[in-house]
Amino acid sequence: KYLLIVGMILALDGSIEYPYEKIQNAIDATTTYDGDTLRVADCIYQEAIAVNKNLKIYGSGPDVTIIDSSYDE
Repeated sequence: KYLLIVGMILALDGSIEYPYEKIQNAIDATTTYDGDTLRVADCIYQEAIAVNKNLKIYGSGPDVTIIDSSYDE
């Protein structure tokens, strides 16, 4: 599964061509299963995440992939 902030895409499916916009969307997806790997693109993600599956989550590096959980929509 891939994540990347992109413009308006109608069919976000976690592929390289149509990555999820939010980490939580990838975690919650019905196609994400225990044991899956999420690859998170470099970006500042303004969201709090809750991981309720056994996943491996890899970012592009601590200085470029940032989760800002203080953001309040």
